[in-house]
Amino acid sequence: SPRIVGIVLLYAAVMVPTGAYDGVWPRFMADIGAGPVLTAASYALFAVPYVLVAGWAGRLADRRGGVSAYWRGMLILLPIVTLYGVVGNPFIATGMGFVESTGQALAFIGAAAAMAHAVDPARAGSAQGLLRGIGLAAATIAAGVSGLAYEAGGALLLFGGTAIAVAVIAAVGLLLARERRAGGAPARS
Repeated sequence: SPRIVGIVLLYAAVMVPTGAYDGVWPRFMADIGAGPVLTAASYALFAVPYVLVAGWAGRLADRRGGVSAYWRGMLILLPIVTLYGVVGNPFIATGMGFVESTGQALAFIGAAAAMAHAVDPARAGSAQGLLRGIGLAAATIAAGVSGLAYEAGGALLLFGGTAIAVAVIAAVGLLLARERRAGGAPARS
């Protein structure tokens, strides 16, 4: 159904930055002056908000709907992805990653909750598997392209291009996922 395709696109959109960063993050951090310890710390700090906000994000998704939690996460995620393209301080980039991962956590949990609400419980496992599989494919493609983008145009092209790709994929996903119920009210997903 279009709604399921939309939800899959929502999840894939959030996986694009993950793949893009995996391809170049250590090089980007070195280029802006980070040593190996700070680069490693930036990965560790990126994980902390996932742990801290997971329960709250899940409650928000259950209360307001997965799509609602998703777009709130995107409001945090997209500006930061764009700003990586102009940041020149590795400590600021590390702090931005800490904040960005809050948005990623909200968006990931929102997309997963939207999928859980959109499918019959008997198909929940296969639906979540589809979500993760397509998300991993999106991250893999982004990782493959990220090195080329970074070499061709530096951080601005890589992160600006990533933000544009995420915004376009998420916008299409939101249009499809916001299926209307009979009577015109948006479906809760």
